[in-house]
Amino acid sequence: MKNAYLVRTLLTVLLLWQFTSPVISQSKKEVIEYRKTHLEELLSDPRKPITPEEKDLIKYFSFKKSWQVEADFVPLEKEPVFQMPTYSGITRDYRKFATATFTHGQKKITVFLYQNMTLIRQPQYKDYLFLPFKDNTNGAESYGGGRYMDVRISTVKDGKIILNFNKAYNPYCAYNEGFNCPIPPQENHLNLSISAGERNFESKRGKK
Repeated sequence: MKNAYLVRTLLTVLLLWQFTSPVISQSKKEVIEYRKTHLEELLSDPRKPITPEEKDLIKYFSFKKSWQVEADFVPLEKEPVFQMPTYSGITRDYRKFATATFTHGQKKITVFLYQNMTLIRQPQYKDYLFLPFKDNTNGAESYGGGRYMDVRISTVKDGKIILNFNKAYNPYCAYNEGFNCPIPPQENHLNLSISAGERNFESKRGKK
């Protein structure tokens, strides 16, 4: 009887693993594919933010399922267009579109999502939202100027949106000078360490 109980328990554990493991694997696979596409875009961009010799310098934190979070999505109404400054000194037209609030550990965190007023004129970017942020890893483990994420309005379901910080990426300014990279607004300066997404870039050209 004892052996039979152990067999049943083992089978139950294996079945639970079978049904839960693919969810984690698919999520990680999606991030790996995203990073692969991101690298291809960096290398194919005519502005050449990185050279082919530098592709191995693109580094990431290890995948963390805990940094794929479900957030409450709250659209904002009648927000005016404002000028978001960039590290080159020029400004870009944005407006606050929504807030996203989630809990990580014991902290409740709210970030603002912005709409680029130029990009939304293009059909493929009509539902594109921009999440620039800074956190406590900046300047050491990640780029000092902050990092970015992209999300889509079409992914909002029942007032919820998934924010996958494993997809956080560096602005082009992290790789080379001469780019117009938006500076994350103060309201998205987060007092915590987000050890997910792209790490700092150590260039062979002597930058950073």
